Amino acid sequence: MALAGFNGQVQDLSGNAVATVSIEVRRESDNGLASLFEDADGVTPLGNPFANDPGDVGHFLFHVAGGSYRIRAFTVEGDVMLWRHVGIGTMAQHDVEEFLPVTGGTLTAAAFPTLTIERTTALTNALQGALRLLTTTSGVMADGFATGFNFALQDDNDVVNDVATVSARRAGADNTGSLVFSTFNAGVLGDRVVIDHATFTYNGTAVLTGGKHTIWIPASAMRARASNGAEPATAFSGANANEFSVFNFDQTTMEGVFFNIAMPKGWDEGNLTFIPIWSALAGSAAQTVRWLLEAKPISNDDSLDAGAGATATSDDALIATNDLHIGPESGNLNVAATEGDLVLFFVFRDPSNDNLAGDARLIGIKLHYNINAATDA
Repeated sequence: MALAGFNGQVQDLSGNAVATVSIEVRRESDNGLASLFEDADGVTPLGNPFANDPGDVGHFLFHVAGGSYRIRAFTVEGDVMLWRHVGIGTMAQHDVEEFLPVTGGTLTAAAFPTLTIERTTALTNALQGALRLLTTTSGVMADGFATGFNFALQDDNDVVNDVATVSARRAGADNTGSLVFSTFNAGVLGDRVVIDHATFTYNGTAVLTGGKHTIWIPASAMRARASNGAEPATAFSGANANEFSVFNFDQTTMEGVFFNIAMPKGWDEGNLTFIPIWSALAGSAAQTVRWLLEAKPISNDDSLDAGAGATATSDDALIATNDLHIGPESGNLNVAATEGDLVLFFVFRDPSNDNLAGDARLIGIKLHYNINAATDA
């Protein structure tokens, strides 16, 4: 294989050629002096350092095996020029495609790092890929066709241990995929984390992630307020005798119930919303009910006699009596809590802002909150 050549010129700070200099070439990988030659066939060795030809206006030429080098031009008075990380030949740091044949192979180096790939860009706000790994099939790819990296360790007894893999595989439609992180256990792929466009799973089980979550609070977990409390009751569906614990809210007086929750530690202490689930025994279609939820946070060592809290409402219309009604999600309830708070909740019907001609029966509410932690540890 022919050696790569490098032709340079030495100049001073004013840009003038320096006629007589010495040239030293070292490998960037281990700082060792490179083996230089006068010819591409490697027949005639060249000293390192070597002197340039004074009659060649500062130019110099050498041949060397491809790689990354540091080239220093100097005189007895000191350094004149220094080039760092000079890629020479097809084995230079940036010539990744030439490292290995398509049939595979091994690239080794005694010094760390083995390989540096750098891509520079003026952009500061976009993903910039430094390396693209492409695996090609001779057939039509199917789901599960993958490319990736295998991580292995080897000792001085040539014992090789496969320890982990990172792979990217086709999943569904074209240009849709998943990223798979796997570890080996006694030579067999064990724990596996999969990330795709819709889910995040660990060993096939969905992992709890950030976003909206729900707590269901049935009427049976609530209590009537001491003043103007709603009436607790058991609702019967009819012939099938399905039974529901409910609270009946009056059509003329604002009545309420309460419940308390020590919110999960994973809650981001941000806004809450709620969805009322209710029914009615009387009223006409399209008549409305306004449900109001109030929340008061209490921190450690706070007085139990908390003042007014934040509120949000959900307005729903009667479809038919004795039917289940799932109301719309309320607006944001800004609780202004801190981690670990106990939150007092109060549910009211606001008859001054609705017109259902009869009691509204609350079956329960779905309380929505957002999390910013995977666990409550």
